[in-house]
Amino acid sequence: MFEPVAPSLRPRILVVDDEQMIGRTLRRSLAKDHEVQFVDSGAGAIALLEQDCRYDLVLCDLMMPDTSGMDLFAWVERERPELAARFIFMTGGSFTERARAFLLRIPNPQVEKPFDTESLRQLVARQVEHLGPIEQSPPFAALAG
Repeated sequence: MFEPVAPSLRPRILVVDDEQMIGRTLRRSLAKDHEVQFVDSGAGAIALLEQDCRYDLVLCDLMMPDTSGMDLFAWVERERPELAARFIFMTGGSFTERARAFLLRIPNPQVEKPFDTESLRQLVARQVEHLGPIEQSPPFAALAG
């Protein structure tokens, strides 16, 4: 039988970036105040979000080799639309025409790499406060069983 998941007292952050060092840095800098999970690909993020989409914020690299941040966001808009406003995109400055158009289209915050971790921490805190906690429903996989 399914046991309800107790709501976390700390906001949950998902970091999606193909650069391991950025993932580790963000985990370290945000872990004091947040529950942080890191995945190193867009495909990995989709697999995770199919099981559990209860993240208060998603920090997502825009350009990744397998599944870009744009592709991940398109999936989220279709499958988990409640998360779309909770994305902050991290960009490294190399843009395709598609990426430029995407960044102009979406209202989500964007952060240029390299970024100052303290400024990012402040942005995360503002966004979490502004958006409030995501509904603490059980993971979708648990509902199916």
